[in-house]
Amino acid sequence: MEYTLLINHQDIINFSQIDGSIDFEKLKPSILNAQILYIQNNLLGGNLYNKIINLVNDDNLSEFPYYQTLLYDYITPSLVIHTLELFEPLNSSILGDNGTFQYNLTNAAAAARSEIDRKVKIYQMEASNFDDMLIKYIKKNITEFPEYNEDDGVVQKTTVQYPKIGWNLSTKNSINKIRY
Repeated sequence: MEYTLLINHQDIINFSQIDGSIDFEKLKPSILNAQILYIQNNLLGGNLYNKIINLVNDDNLSEFPYYQTLLYDYITPSLVIHTLELFEPLNSSILGDNGTFQYNLTNAAAAARSEIDRKVKIYQMEASNFDDMLIKYIKKNITEFPEYNEDDGVVQKTTVQYPKIGWNLSTKNSINKIRY
């Protein structure tokens, strides 16, 4: 089955810190998953998503400036960051016929799991901000996107809970800084 991807290799390079030498084929599953999970299901809904896919496939996007702006200025950055959020934890290993293997690095050390988790949380916060901007653009121009209102699915924006830092003043003679 063939799928239309809404971003390309250059978009990934422009909106991220990924090295241009990364194999784009390895990113494609993460792009497609992010496109379906976040863009179609959480943000646009099926009707608006399909309208954009059809405009891209028919090469008619330039005839619809609001949709073109939605794709290039709002969907693209959101999709890039959601792609990295999904790709980052899976990048260091490969699943093959004989099991799961980690890549051998020369002149480098593999990132610790805690570092990868930290980066994923940063991607989630960044993507949430792009998602908010995307939804605000649609709502500001709602008359230009009738498919957004027609969708009978649940359209919810992505939410991320930011870590809170607080102080715990115990009854003992100590003060502990805690995260909750």
